[in-house]
Amino acid sequence: MKNLPQKVRSRKVNSRVDLTAMVSVSFLLIIFFYGHNRITKKQSYGFKSARLW
Repeated sequence: MKNLPQKVRSRKVNSRVDLTAMVSVSFLLIIFFYGHNRITKKQSYGFKSARLW
């Protein structure tokens, strides 16, 4: 067993991820879809949707 090469342990890499960019993109997407839905609702053509109940 002494002739076998020893395993080299790698140093642990810092696993912290900066989430600032993901939070910013998520916030911008929420604003975009909120505004898009408000605009498209105002441009409706007056068709009444069927009532389901």
